Amino acid sequence: MLRRGFTLIELLVVIAIIALLMAILMPALGKARDQAKRIHCGGSLKSLAYAGVMYSEDNQGTFPPGHAVPGDLGGGGIYPVWRRSKIPTYAKGFVAHGVLFHAGLIKDPKLYYCPGNANPDLKYGKYLAPNSGGGWPHGVIPDNVPSSQLWIWSTFHYRSLWTGTEWRALNSSKDSGGTSLLADVFSDPLRGIKLHHKMGYNVGYVDAHVEFVKDEDRVIEDLNNGNTFHTNYDTQDYVWKMFFDEIRKYPLRDGVEGSVFRKDL
Repeated sequence: MLRRGFTLIELLVVIAIIALLMAILMPALGKARDQAKRIHCGGSLKSLAYAGVMYSEDNQGTFPPGHAVPGDLGGGGIYPVWRRSKIPTYAKGFVAHGVLFHAGLIKDPKLYYCPGNANPDLKYGKYLAPNSGGGWPHGVIPDNVPSSQLWIWSTFHYRSLWTGTEWRALNSSKDSGGTSLLADVFSDPLRGIKLHHKMGYNVGYVDAHVEFVKDEDRVIEDLNNGNTFHTNYDTQDYVWKMFFDEIRKYPLRDGVEGSVFRKDL
């Protein structure tokens, strides 16, 4: 008895069905992948926020100070970094949430890097040219740090409060649990304003809870016409209060209200 193979039409039908199934499944798989990265990122922020709470309990309620670079230190601004080697006033160069690593409250430097970050220069384990940022190989700060190397980048921003004349660290007795401490999207010279996740961004708070702020219209990316504003302290402080704090202290700008809402993790 002869075996009959597939006809050309039957093969084309099978290929068409497979292509249709792939077209249906691929968006769902992409959405699931992004959601997994978002959840992983939220877990990292929660660990960092919780470590901040433990740090504050040992320091009269004060969280680690934030990081604002004066103009006389090579260009002013607020940068998403966890270590800067050239500021002697900080413990061995650690700044902002990097203080938590120095204090032993954070064991794994990978927590400073969001898996949804698409910028290859800000990946954990990436070593760039001197003073260009990036993560350190294997998360270890090498002994032979180039003398010109100033930055170790994080993909998370850490906050201090701008009083109008000076910065102050957050404090559990002064700031409510709805005061934002960390965010996984903000303005900086390498990234501009870009979301790590398609639907919004994660925010960690001073009481160690984390929320995902849904921003389908990517409103935050249009701030300042998409240009970086990392050198404008007043603007950054305004954005923290307007977009990240649970209890907003400033009125929302036209066209923003209703387009951004929150979801607990």
